[in-house]
Amino acid sequence: MMRRSVTISVLIASIAAILFVSLLLLNNSNTSQSIQDYSIVAVGDFGCNSNTDKVMTLINSLKPNLILGLGDYSYRTSIDCWLEELNNNKIDTSKVKLALGNHEYGSTQCLTYANYCLTDQERDKLMKILNMPNEGYYSFNYNNAHILVMNTEVPYAKDSKQYNFVVNDLSSASKNSKINWIIVAFHKPMYSSPSAHTALLDLRSIYQPIFDKYGVDLVLQGHTHAYERSKPMKYNEVVTDNSLHMYNKPNGEIFVTVGTGGASLYRYTEKLPYSATQASIYGVLEIRIRDNGSLLEARFISIDRNTLDIFSIEKNLNHNK
Repeated sequence: MMRRSVTISVLIASIAAILFVSLLLLNNSNTSQSIQDYSIVAVGDFGCNSNTDKVMTLINSLKPNLILGLGDYSYRTSIDCWLEELNNNKIDTSKVKLALGNHEYGSTQCLTYANYCLTDQERDKLMKILNMPNEGYYSFNYNNAHILVMNTEVPYAKDSKQYNFVVNDLSSASKNSKINWIIVAFHKPMYSSPSAHTALLDLRSIYQPIFDKYGVDLVLQGHTHAYERSKPMKYNEVVTDNSLHMYNKPNGEIFVTVGTGGASLYRYTEKLPYSATQASIYGVLEIRIRDNGSLLEARFISIDRNTLDIFSIEKNLNHNK
């Protein structure tokens, strides 16, 4: 009888040990799940012309998982020609997410050049096709990235609905253990070296301290028809890393203007100290997240397939930024 009890006890202990090891292995498997590589293409200020077509062809050839438009699409009262560009280049609209620019607000932002701006009805049509909310600001997660799209063409002061949305959204994203990258996109720039357009200093004073607080990594802008990338910066031009290309968990954000989608190009008249590089040529910014989601690599590619800028940000995924 005693031998049988001992045998049963050993059997129970063995089963318990097997279950414990199985649970341990399962837990380790879940915590070390691999994150597949993915890519994002960002560009704004298109128009409908031969340069636009070359940019669209480039986008299609890169086969991105996600396309971020940075505002100003057709430069006409109708959006149809721009939608035709997407269709002709076989770009899947389910992959397209847009920020709205001043040329999408014909009745409020384009009073002196209304023929180059969408009517309200055409803007509404575009937003409906792409399932955008009425306010034009929203956010979503893609893999281990959180992307916030703001709207510089509607109220964004501290007492606005957009301000409250941004604060709550970034606060939530910063606490999400599955999110390791936070990217913000909008049209009019928060930072810009001197050119045809100036930076929105009020946008900077209101929102960059929030970006600093919640660990935004990358800010994508349009409006200026050229390319410019900053060094990592905290609020009000405080450069935190003077390296030109490679960064390891930098403090502050990198600001990239990509207004190179096809509209007539601008030139910068000066390069401010925080600027890492500038270019006046048509092209797109390709962002690749790789190495199990821990490395962000970005390059500005011209329509001639030349890489004119490249930078990277590396992180330790065991810790949120």
